[in-house]
Amino acid sequence: MATKRIIRKAPQFVLDSISSSIRQFGSDADLHRQTSIPQPTITRLRHQGINNPSIDLLLDLAKGLDKSLDELVGLTDSATESLVSQ
Repeated sequence: MATKRIIRKAPQFVLDSISSSIRQFGSDADLHRQTSIPQPTITRLRHQGINNPSIDLLLDLAKGLDKSLDELVGLTDSATESLVSQ
């Protein structure tokens, strides 16, 4: 019996937050140089062509954008996080 592969999609607010963070950074080429994530992958993330990004990809992206993972996926914002850390 063949197994079915279930493809899950990340919540839309997560994909929107990732896309927004990439747009705020600047060019895909600059972000590629900052993170070593392949430029086509960054472009696909920007245009929400990746529905379920891996945690490794998100961690690399967050590090390159100088954000926490929570900030990247829209669970917190930098203002909230800086208040909590004080």
